[in-house]
Amino acid sequence: MTSQTPGEQPARVGLALSGGGFRASLFHIGVLARLADLDLLREVQVISTVSGGSIIGALYYLHVRRLLQSKPDCDIKPGDYVAIVAEIQHSFPLAIRQNLRMRTFADLQKNLRMYRRDYSRSDRMAELYEEHLYAPLVEPAALQNGRVALPQLTIQPPDEPPGFHPFVDGGSGTAPNDRRGSKVPVLVVNATTLNTGHNFQFTATWLGEPDNRLDQGNLDHNLRLRRAYYLRDAVEDKYRALPLGVAVAASAAVPGIFPPLALTDLYPDLTPQLVDGGVHDNQGIEGLLDLRCTHLIVSDACGQMRDASEPETRTPAVLKRSNDTLMDRVREAQFVAASALQRHGEIAHLCFFHMKQDMQQPALTWIGGADKPGQVEAVHGRTAYGVDRQTQEALARLRTDLDAFTEVESTALMADGYLIARHCLDDGLRKGLGHSTAPARTHEWPFLAIEPYLRDREVDPAFLSQLEIGAATVGKSLRLLRWLRVLAAAGSGAAALALLTALLASRGGGVLYAGLVGIAVLLGAAVAYRWGWRLLQAVGSRVPTRLSELLVSPVGALLALAVIGHLRTLTVLRLRCGALAALRRPQRTSTPPADRQAA
Repeated sequence: MTSQTPGEQPARVGLALSGGGFRASLFHIGVLARLADLDLLREVQVISTVSGGSIIGALYYLHVRRLLQSKPDCDIKPGDYVAIVAEIQHSFPLAIRQNLRMRTFADLQKNLRMYRRDYSRSDRMAELYEEHLYAPLVEPAALQNGRVALPQLTIQPPDEPPGFHPFVDGGSGTAPNDRRGSKVPVLVVNATTLNTGHNFQFTATWLGEPDNRLDQGNLDHNLRLRRAYYLRDAVEDKYRALPLGVAVAASAAVPGIFPPLALTDLYPDLTPQLVDGGVHDNQGIEGLLDLRCTHLIVSDACGQMRDASEPETRTPAVLKRSNDTLMDRVREAQFVAASALQRHGEIAHLCFFHMKQDMQQPALTWIGGADKPGQVEAVHGRTAYGVDRQTQEALARLRTDLDAFTEVESTALMADGYLIARHCLDDGLRKGLGHSTAPARTHEWPFLAIEPYLRDREVDPAFLSQLEIGAATVGKSLRLLRWLRVLAAAGSGAAALALLTALLASRGGGVLYAGLVGIAVLLGAAVAYRWGWRLLQAVGSRVPTRLSELLVSPVGALLALAVIGHLRTLTVLRLRCGALAALRRPQRTSTPPADRQAA
């Protein structure tokens, strides 16, 4: 039952799932689990997603679509939503262990095709999303040439008249969705248009840029790419079968990592070049406001800016740090704007939580000053939601990447999202929607088995070590596997020694001199053993992205073989080291934690 908000607008719940790669996707699963506990998922009418949030949001939407099209409203129970999240928390971590980012180069035919301008790694990622995540959940009628067609993914409940629309786009007042117990959600996948600087949105009904509802000062003089409705407007046939993976890949096309995704033959004299939605709004709040949501739940798992006691002053580092500062400011501005709307009564409820919840840093006093008592101690111990602060910091620093996440990383992120949501989702939201404020039922989510490690990092120091290693984009296997570091260093040293010995001997340098050089080489190998992973990470972060595209065609076969070898060796080994079974088992306690009892 949904209550009426002041004025004519009934309550409309919107859920925003932020960007942040697979880290964000996994965190959001824990949030969905808590919303299922509270029976709030059935209230969600708009799901606004960005980047990693789009990856998991599209998957959740397909599950809900299958549920709402298979049962009449009166037969749908809270347990149905619990079952959906339970399936996602099982299947999604298994799918992403396939290392989708690396698989963009694992197909020789696709590698050769990337040499052309009409196909890129972003297009390949779109195909991989559908192959590994979305296609199994869609009926054959919604597939076009084997692809998941977004315009075919509207939801038609069996007890509603044909052509059901949950509410009039952008309209206020009552709508067909308001009388339903289980709302039909609208999925809004957000990207950013490089051409205009606006956010570009995909739904199952339309695509394009929304009207600038907040530009009362006439500040924005750029073009506005009007929405095009797939079935109503005269758009190219290819947009009537637009793949879902294309929308998600555009939303997750991180600048500098994936090339922009082009939408050709859509607007006259202009081809939209789309990049990650996080460039414009990494939290997805605007998508909820565009569709007039009154109750906002914002799950933010983005990579927040960190302090730097001695920031680098070289030009590339300054540019990156400046961009991080800008993105951090945009994030703050979105929250401030939403809070202002709540204060002025334009939205009824705002629940915003993130991965550095309750992690405020103490103020730093000038040299010669004195800190207030207890300031430094405040950053130690556990957060208000029961997670060790050092562990929470490590979770917040996990990479925002699309590679393989280990079982430890996946489970910890899902549990973290659940615990933070459990702490932040107050009874005021449920009461405002007409729900009972009785204690929610806590289901036995499998990922909560890792909660003892989150609460106490001393249960197994290897747990925190794995999270800290997981912050790196490259070189993770070398840090996790000591024997691999030894093998890599010894192999490098032996190869260099043999090469230099042969070279010097051929020039009459003498065996003794060659031996001395060999010792130096071995010392270099020892250095590589200790700091080689840092070198890999530094080099990997500075290679121009387009270089990978240019190398694909000439060395496509070798690259495909190398990627396949990596997937079958290093990725497998790292996933094995990151299994929950490899952790030390926590000792059983006679009484559960206090916050678990409260829940």
